[in-house]
Amino acid sequence: MVPTHHILVITTTLGYRHTSIPTALHALQSHPQSSTSSITFTNTESDLSTYFDSPSTLSPFSALLFLSSIGDIFTPAQLSNLSAFAADPAKAIIGIHAATATHTQNAEFERIFGASFDYHPDFQRGEVFKLTGKTTPALETETGASADGEESENGHVSVRNLPPRVTLEDEQYNFFSDPRESGVTVVAEWDRDSYVDDQAEKRKKEMGELQPAVWCREGNDSGNVKCRVWYTSLGHSEEIWGEEWFMKHVWDGIHWALRI
Repeated sequence: MVPTHHILVITTTLGYRHTSIPTALHALQSHPQSSTSSITFTNTESDLSTYFDSPSTLSPFSALLFLSSIGDIFTPAQLSNLSAFAADPAKAIIGIHAATATHTQNAEFERIFGASFDYHPDFQRGEVFKLTGKTTPALETETGASADGEESENGHVSVRNLPPRVTLEDEQYNFFSDPRESGVTVVAEWDRDSYVDDQAEKRKKEMGELQPAVWCREGNDSGNVKCRVWYTSLGHSEEIWGEEWFMKHVWDGIHWALRI
């Protein structure tokens, strides 16, 4: 029998709230992979205390999924319980889009994800490269995603179903620090030449021509982060959650984090 994996989804926001959150949650819960992989999703939008006030109420969950959560949503005690969860090698933490805009001034939360959100230029079209060492001309589809039919040779499992380059409309996130310096493995990057950053003077950290977009942590951190961590900065709009390539990307990331 395939074991059931319970995922706790955190959608709590203080301030700005993405209108795509309900669409994203429905897309995850209703996707065929949810049943075939024996994965359940529990949403905790505002009642964080039910789950985060005690390690025992977090322990039934295989993973925590931060779905565009924003702001300082946890109490100090809840952050401590989150850190204890992250220290368990059997667990996983997943972040989508604005997850890195949660507790941006908290060192332990930043340590879990590897970086904190700084700013983004206007929502626009740009190009994401998956790190395979291959670059071929991209072909745009009607919905804005490119597909040139080539398969990944060395790409991480969470980008294996993506073409070498994807052209899409999204927000190109910049971070206060380079996540690579925290020990994560970046598996896809934005090509800065493919979009206009008219707020570049705000940039706190220069990271070169390629901007980290998707990354993971294997779970062998020498500090307190022992669980697997997977993060994608993509996922701003409602429309992208209807794109099959994007859903494959998210589900491949979830599967990798859960080791299934």
